[in-house]
Amino acid sequence: MVVDGKNTVEKHQIYLAPEELKISSGIETEIRTKGIFNTVVFESKNQLEGSFDLNILQVSKAVRYQLNEAVLLTGLTDPTAVTQKIEIPWNGNEQQAIPGTPNNDFVKSGFHYHAPVTPGQATCNFNKTCCTTPYEWP
Repeated sequence: MVVDGKNTVEKHQIYLAPEELKISSGIETEIRTKGIFNTVVFESKNQLEGSFDLNILQVSKAVRYQLNEAVLLTGLTDPTAVTQKIEIPWNGNEQQAIPGTPNNDFVKSGFHYHAPVTPGQATCNFNKTCCTTPYEWP
């Protein structure tokens, strides 16, 4: 962008939803005793698999995407319920989940991964087994 004869740089964020997304989930229950009361504990195991189509990004001389700074966001209402380390294979490297989301305006709570994209890459695939999340019903 040129303002008053000077070039200026504006930084914006773009959010892409996966082109394909498959979610498999299972729930197990267990009855536990608390004092004289029984309580049910729920535990879920989730598998997320999907891909992003980067061909939808329009390329021009005025717009440059800094895909080496890309981040994969995963929203989760109660991130404290995650009981194991979460990693995701991304471009041949295991990326560990980082608690929180970098921009709370879009995804309020959850975790994120560094997900750099190489120039010219057309698609990005991900596959993760997510979380054993116990939830205790009072």
